[in-house]
Amino acid sequence: LEAIGPVLGRTCGRTLKILLLQNNVISTLDPRETKMLKSLEYFNLALNNLTTVTRGSLCRCEFLNKLDLTLNFVDVDELERTVDELATLRSLRELFLLGNPCMYSDVGDGAGS
Repeated sequence: LEAIGPVLGRTCGRTLKILLLQNNVISTLDPRETKMLKSLEYFNLALNNLTTVTRGSLCRCEFLNKLDLTLNFVDVDELERTVDELATLRSLRELFLLGNPCMYSDVGDGAGS
């Protein structure tokens, strides 16, 4: 699966609470494809190809409290943009970023290469 696609949102997006899309090749979250996921509480996107959370892609997910981005490609350069986007999610309580390049950066810790 390379993208979420508009069909999912139109068919069950308003009532869907859990969406498990781990272990795919999703590289971006298109706001047009996620805008109907209003009731989503848990979104598992682990093991995909995401580098950032695109602006506006989760803004309609007002009940999202758990987001799993484990083992994607979110690096230090995109981390601030991703955090800024996720900061708009008032219900978000759990965020998993383990295995992303941003978790292993030595920027700012005084360690040399």
